[in-house]
Amino acid sequence: MPTARTIGVALLLASSCGTWLSAQSRNANWLTECSLSFNTAGTSLATLPVDYQTNGLTISDPNAHLMLTIGGAGSSEPIGILDNTFQPIANHPPTDFWLHNMTPNNAVFIPVPGHPERTFLFFHRSFSFDVRKYGWLEIGPDGPGGQLRMTDIGLQYFMLNPAIKCTGIAHANGEDYWFITQAVGTNEVHAFRIGDLGVEEGPVISPGGVLIDEQHKNGMMVASLQGDHLVSEAYDQLNQTLPTFELYAFDPSTGQATYEHTFEGLSGTHWGAEFSPSGRFLYFLRGENLAGAHSHTIYQYDLMAPDLEASRVVVDTHDNFLGGTASVNNNLCLAPDGRIYANRYPISSFAIINFPDEAAPACAYEEDGILLDSCTVGVPQPLKYYHDDAALGVTALERPALRVWPNPVMEQGVVSGVDDGQIQLRWCDALGRVIQEGTSLAQDGRVSLDVQSLPSGAYVLNVMPKNGMPASVRVSVMH
Repeated sequence: MPTARTIGVALLLASSCGTWLSAQSRNANWLTECSLSFNTAGTSLATLPVDYQTNGLTISDPNAHLMLTIGGAGSSEPIGILDNTFQPIANHPPTDFWLHNMTPNNAVFIPVPGHPERTFLFFHRSFSFDVRKYGWLEIGPDGPGGQLRMTDIGLQYFMLNPAIKCTGIAHANGEDYWFITQAVGTNEVHAFRIGDLGVEEGPVISPGGVLIDEQHKNGMMVASLQGDHLVSEAYDQLNQTLPTFELYAFDPSTGQATYEHTFEGLSGTHWGAEFSPSGRFLYFLRGENLAGAHSHTIYQYDLMAPDLEASRVVVDTHDNFLGGTASVNNNLCLAPDGRIYANRYPISSFAIINFPDEAAPACAYEEDGILLDSCTVGVPQPLKYYHDDAALGVTALERPALRVWPNPVMEQGVVSGVDDGQIQLRWCDALGRVIQEGTSLAQDGRVSLDVQSLPSGAYVLNVMPKNGMPASVRVSVMH
């Protein structure tokens, strides 16, 4: 079993390879009672229609405009799938209890590969106390005037009795995505490849740590920006103060998850988990009600440390204040501006970790980072990286957007979106090791690729202009 030292070595190699990822584009609007938006004008706060409520499950288009959300007008209207005018989509699925139970922990929007105007909604649905399924539906601009509607494919189900938690990760082939959950009655992680026809492959089954029984079926799954690591929580419904958190390595090219570590000494009832943008640091938020008061603590772990548990540092602890997190759902999220936001519900503010890739206290925790004007905003738990990323102009993660064609590359290819002039090309494998590097000349924003000497597999191509901004892109090589 890999140790924390193994994790650290892999991350150190990855960092020496110098990967840079472009900005998130579809995690730009966070909604509950109001809207916090990350757009080209900066971070802005807006109110929603009267009595409007949503669970925080949203997706935004590449220009940072709200596309879809799950919500409704409180008790006056049923919860439904709404467009950016907060109206139900056309050809709406039957509105029953499964939509009311949908959260960012057990559902996720995934773009349809090759069709950025279309979206899959993957959701968990309970049919009875002991019968549960994961399913999906497709939403596209198929109505009059391009109105969003559920397509005629309808509801599709593909997994029986899963755990009530999931996430999504971009596939290493540059087109598809992975939908990831766990299976009740096992310790297995299940990954399904999502193509333009929906679930097209899987499950890829990987043994893990704790047994996911009926008592531990709830929880959350959180992926790193690079998609190479996962945190899975198994929430103990009987002893609610003792959840189990496990760390997995994930291979975006194969869908295989490798169990690496179970965190020790974490207790509490309200939780959050999030990776720093580089993937080096992992943060946990612990909240707990104590004798009518509330306390929370934010921890930082260094995944490059030789002893992972010994690397734990308290970023902030705040006791005996009114409020704090009030949900077992995730309460930390990496935003498009490169900072990590901590939900302080019912306090009307977000705490912010301003520099999450710095060791505490240099990570600069700010208790009242954004005041929310008497409304509450929950954090989503979206995909972290999309193949059609577009820079929002407000993010520390912003880099030039590279495109590789074809992808996979068999012998020759082209990468576009680079600065003209002399370019250094560095090919890194899934462990971050430099496999090949050299120089080439870019013209008209394009540079040719020759992969004949590279073995078939998944790589990160780092493009480093002599006088420009470095960037990176995932490339699959297939001979």
